[in-house]
Parts: sequence; structure tokens; C-alpha cells
Amino acid sequence: KKVPNLPLFSEDQNENPGNRCMLDKESVFLLGLIESRSNEQQAKLGVWFDVDQSTVSRYLKFAKPLVEEILPTAKKMTGIIKSIKTKKEFEKLVPKSTLLPDGTEVSKERSQNKDERKASYSGKKKDFTWTTNIVTSLDGLILWSGKTFKGATHDLAMLKQNKIDLGRWSKGMFKKDTPEGKRITVLADKGYIGLEKYYPGIKFVMPKKKPKGRELTAREKTRNKKISSKRIKVEHAIGVMKRWKVMKDSYDGTIDDFELDFSICTGHANFKRLWDPNKKQPRIDY
Repeated sequence: KKVPNLPLFSEDQNENPGNRCMLDKESVFLLGLIESRSNEQQAKLGVWFDVDQSTVSRYLKFAKPLVEEILPTAKKMTGIIKSIKTKKEFEKLVPKSTLLPDGTEVSKERSQNKDERKASYSGKKKDFTWTTNIVTSLDGLILWSGKTFKGATHDLAMLKQNKIDLGRWSKGMFKKDTPEGKRITVLADKGYIGLEKYYPGIKFVMPKKKPKGRELTAREKTRNKKISSKRIKVEHAIGVMKRWKVMKDSYDGTIDDFELDFSICTGHANFKRLWDPNKKQPRIDY
């Protein structure tokens, strides 16, 4: 939006504030984007912006919430869905009433605490990680993101503890008597075996697991391939998020810092998905 650059802090209004507070709002926004994209050390960012490291640290505390506010994050998509009144509007954002859940892990620094290391160690990644669930639509738009857990937490356990909340549109997911025609379809991978126990009102679709001692039939292989071709969209969304190095490198901040950065990166992925190159603007108003 076209707004003038304004001082961010009261001391910015001083005539000679020195290098400590010389960045306008546009520069601070750019600083937040570059930090997410490059994950560079604050000292190097300070050289680029001609301020010292402490100033970079101070401004990033403002910049990151500013970037999150401007982008179409998963939180914003969830809010839009909750406000939708009709099924037709719902299916514009959630085609065929279908959700694609998946978990993603990001490496974190090794803790000095033994119990913390045990809880954070991911057998899948062979590393210490933060792990989070996201849910996308069939076209790859990130509609919801869950709380962050330590790396030893299973994908299914995360959705058990932190249930998908899309307001009135997800209430039927928890009711056994939800009519078939009104059920939300969930296309999941093998990491979500047993999901229907916690979401008894969904239409649960998952690839067929290979039986012990025999091969899958040609029909079963074809079905699995169709499911995988649809689920690739959630994997693409995670891939776009991890182009931003703050989600790719080893993360050394707190869990609160991580959740803010994760939210920002859902916004980056969604912005790419929503951008209309012809109209030079996102295709929905968020």
C-alpha cells in the first residue's frame, strides 16, 4: 500500500540520531525480507544497511511482525475461511472440500540439556529439529498451520494435540454422524495412519500400504499414484517455504521466534501462489 515512510521509534524524530535509528519503514520492511531470505548474520546485515548490529537486532523485532502483517500467511487464510458464509465461497478457497496435511521439520541447534536433546531428536532427519503441520488445498494454498513441536513428535500426534480449526467448516470433522455429502476429504500419507480415530467425521483417503509378503495390485498402484499426484501440492508448498534460508538452515532462536518465522514463510509461499502476473496483484483480497 502507498504510505509515506514514517519514523518507527520516538528517537527517530531527533535531528541527529546517528546510525542507531536511521532506517525508514520501507528499509525496515526490506531488512525483514532479506533476513528471511538469506538468514545472514546481523553484523553483515548491518554493513549492508549502514547501521550497527544492535540496530539491526532492534529493527528486526519490528520488521518481522510488519512482514507477517503484510503477507497472506496461513493464519490469514484460516481467518478468511472462518468468516466464509456459503459452501460456494468455501470451495473457492478449498476446491472439492479437500485438505492435504503434511509435517515439515527444520533443524535446530543442539541443546545442552539431555532431556531437551532427546525430545528434539528426529529419527527421520537424524538431527535435532522443530516440527510443524501445515494443511493446503488441492492447488497448494496453505490454509492452516499448527503449533510447533519438538522433533521427536509424530505427525499424527501433532494433529491429535493441535486439531485443525477452520471454524464452522471443520466442526463436522469431529462428529461421527456427519453425512457423507458434507464430509471434508483429507488426503494423507502413511504418517497419518489412524487419523480417522481423532477426526471421525472426515472422508479419509490414504495410499494403500504394501501388504507383507505380496505386491500391490495394478489397480492399487494406480490409485496410489493418483493420490500422490494430488498430494504433491503440499510438498511443493513446503519446498517454496524452504527456499527462504531461515527455514532451511539450522535455527538458533527460541520456539516463539521460530513460530513467527514459520508464519512469515507460509505467507511467502502463499504470496507466490496467489500472485496474478497479469493484474500485478494477488488474486484474492486478504
